[in-house]
Amino acid sequence: MDGGSYLGTAQWLAAREHPPHLKCIMPFVPAGDWFYEIPYIGGALQVDWAFSWLSLMAGRKFDFGENGDHNLERFRPWRTQSAYSAAYCRCTETYSPTRRRTDSGGPLQWSAEDFEGIEIPVLTVTGWFDGDQAGSMRYWRGLEQRSKALQHAHLIVGPWRHAECYLGGESRVGEIDCGTESVLPMRRIRVDFLRAHLQGKPLATTARVRVFVTGSCRWLEFDHYPPPKAQTRAWFLCAESPPMECKAAAG
Repeated sequence: MDGGSYLGTAQWLAAREHPPHLKCIMPFVPAGDWFYEIPYIGGALQVDWAFSWLSLMAGRKFDFGENGDHNLERFRPWRTQSAYSAAYCRCTETYSPTRRRTDSGGPLQWSAEDFEGIEIPVLTVTGWFDGDQAGSMRYWRGLEQRSKALQHAHLIVGPWRHAECYLGGESRVGEIDCGTESVLPMRRIRVDFLRAHLQGKPLATTARVRVFVTGSCRWLEFDHYPPPKAQTRAWFLCAESPPMECKAAAG
């Protein structure tokens, strides 16, 4: 199976059911950490994305402009807004601005046992600016910690946004210029992965993990991610100075 975003999530869910003819999956930018990515960002409902996307899936247009027929400012409070939107797509009835971490995902949530059961090769891709990075990395951590087929699991993290992860990226993202070296021949990589696991041919590269470092504009290769020697550092972004005052205020 091959595909990105919604189709990436569908691949993971299919693999969890262990169909006998599914030999490998290539889930690009799959959603999977339902409290920390769209439609929720850190638990807060991302209203503009949630309703515009669901309306699109229902074949409707949702205009957020000041003069639009569906301007959300006209449909407050939430109960009124929710009832109105439900006429467009019943899925909106499951959205709540007070949802808790334990509520998120339902049958879409994965357990440790689910990851233990993944025994087929996986190639997954995300980007530093991908809106579904949280889900992509949650699936990857599950594989790293539990999968019996870890030697056939591969991860690529590039300096890309959502769609660029499937296409192979661009040399420039916004004001960040990562150079042509940041662009990968993603179609060739997918075909190489399929040939290896459907036809038994050797992979062009043996690296399990490839990560692009934006500060030095180069690719690094690892056997695991995060690498064993990596250290996590908390950053507190604010306008105050010196930085220690920001850290104390945020603590």
